[in-house]
Amino acid sequence: MSHDPTPSPDGRDDESRSESSSDPSGTGPSASGPQEQPLGGVVESGDLRSSSSAVTLEELPVLFRVIDRLVNGVLVVGFAVLLFVIAYNVFGRMIFGGGAAWADEGARFLFIWLSFLGAGVAYFRREHIAVSFLVDKLPPPARMVAFIIQELLVLGVLGLLMWGAFELITTTGRASPLLGIPMSWWFFAVPTSALLMALMAVYRIGRLIVTREV
Repeated sequence: MSHDPTPSPDGRDDESRSESSSDPSGTGPSASGPQEQPLGGVVESGDLRSSSSAVTLEELPVLFRVIDRLVNGVLVVGFAVLLFVIAYNVFGRMIFGGGAAWADEGARFLFIWLSFLGAGVAYFRREHIAVSFLVDKLPPPARMVAFIIQELLVLGVLGLLMWGAFELITTTGRASPLLGIPMSWWFFAVPTSALLMALMAVYRIGRLIVTREV
């Protein structure tokens, strides 16, 4: 004998009502809404971004939030100036048959600083490439140890970069040929970026030890 489901006053049959009743909130599995993303976006298993102790930008100390905004502002202004210098040089060559001699050197100077400052911001936001597939399979205690070792290795590499950069800064006294910018200003981009990343690495190590959240 066939069963003819009796529609309810709201137009739904018994089966649809039973499915709705299984969700007390009445919102269904897709109603949880967008979750707050870790700094640099959601980091899943095997993601190509770093995932150690992910926090949102708002959860960082005030110092790091201020640094992030200031460096981002410098990057925006610097990139705009870089585009203007390149465009000025290109149009100069097209219209007047020759570009400004200082434009190439100025563009290189801006590009070096933008690259290293951008690397620091990317480290703040966990946007450097990292394969975390194997680490994500570890139990939490071992994962925390792995993340601490990771940050210690980062600090070691940054220390080597800063040492090499200061060697160049202290031994190079000449200036660039066209703009007359001291070469030490060019090399200062390296320790500046390394210092930003070192501050974040130290903070991450401290946070992992104190909170034990991975």
